[in-house]
Amino acid sequence: MGRHDEELGELKSLRVKGSDVTWSGETKFLDQTVSIYIHGSPEKLNDTERAKILEILSNQTVIEKEINIALKDQYENAEKDYSNWSDHFNCISVTASGKEIEITFEEKESLYHFNVFFLDNKGAGVSIDS
Repeated sequence: MGRHDEELGELKSLRVKGSDVTWSGETKFLDQTVSIYIHGSPEKLNDTERAKILEILSNQTVIEKEINIALKDQYENAEKDYSNWSDHFNCISVTASGKEIEITFEEKESLYHFNVFFLDNKGAGVSIDS
């Protein structure tokens, strides 16, 4: 099952659970092609999540500063040198989850995933998956 969104492009249903659908697509973010994930129904995308993703995509300069602050903090806590997210990571996805946005980065050196969480365009935390 697929659908077209004027601003997000072509999306395909990734998972269907009753009337809940997880939609997946691709977009440009921080000069990289990333996957996007957003919830909705078979008929439409979740309005709140769609608006949050569009807000993140339209404020990339501000978001990039927040990303660098969050990731630099993680590196400094691990006593590692940090220059810029793009030197250490590939950005791989932007996921909407209610009012929160999760941007996932894959560390080039280790392939660990660093998930930077945003609430109202402000960094709200980082989790690391190995």
